[in-house]
Amino acid sequence: MKVIKIQPQGFCKGVQRALVIVKDALKDDKVAKPLYILGLIVHNKRLAESLAELGVISLNEPSKTRLELLNLVKGGTVILTAHGVSPAVIKTLKERNIPYIDATCPDVDYVHQQIKHYLPTHKILYLGQKNHPETEGVLGISNKITLISSLKEAKAYRHQTEKPLFLFNQTTLDVGFLNSLTQELQKNYSLSTDNNICKATLRRQKAVIETAKSELLIVVGDRLSSNSNKLVEVAKNKGLNSYLIETVEDLKIESLLNIKTVSVTSGASTPKAITAEVIEFLTNFDANDHKTWENKSNLTSYDILG
Repeated sequence: MKVIKIQPQGFCKGVQRALVIVKDALKDDKVAKPLYILGLIVHNKRLAESLAELGVISLNEPSKTRLELLNLVKGGTVILTAHGVSPAVIKTLKERNIPYIDATCPDVDYVHQQIKHYLPTHKILYLGQKNHPETEGVLGISNKITLISSLKEAKAYRHQTEKPLFLFNQTTLDVGFLNSLTQELQKNYSLSTDNNICKATLRRQKAVIETAKSELLIVVGDRLSSNSNKLVEVAKNKGLNSYLIETVEDLKIESLLNIKTVSVTSGASTPKAITAEVIEFLTNFDANDHKTWENKSNLTSYDILG
């Protein structure tokens, strides 16, 4: 079976930066321990599990906001995730004298700063996923920001202020989804836009569209990862057979039995070692040799963290 490796793979710059921040904090005796991460440093459970083995506590309770998660902190230092947080979180950290390190992705921080700049003069619309931590952080800037998360909501939106409209978006959205919502809003309103999809997300989505000429596309990424899920959506929208796996153990053997070509890509928060293990398995897979069907992962935390 031919295996096509779609590039790029491995962590994007924002994830690399966040991980370096955590590793440096672990080594620094001046940083109070334990280290608490407000959520998952990035959306990859295997990475969070590997950090936990080093003593890092990931406060990951989806039903709680970042502000509510602060109540679980008992001493030590808080690390803010790559997804960014609301101003209220920063304010509370300072009021409680809790040391913190900001690992917000620069692309996300840029969106925050631009929204704050235009908020006094414009009505801000934000295209993003409900309950996603990046969206939570943006909506926390002001209660005057309107979230639009579906085509239905875009069609139903009614502008009720004299202020001009300015449209921002979550950095990990599907480009096609973003364009469809933007075009729907533009049918009724003149609005300024600032396409905030990060370059890493954009490159991976374009690579899937341009490179994935195979019978099956495997996306390696966490089920919580927005950008990984969007890669599957992009592929399916182009008529490709595709599904998401978190590790090699999630591969559906039956999906490999009657194909000659498979493509592999990964989300921006997927450790390279996980993708490499998947590629190695697929390269050695033989539908006629059951010995090659064993897809148990052998990766250690050292492998995951690089």
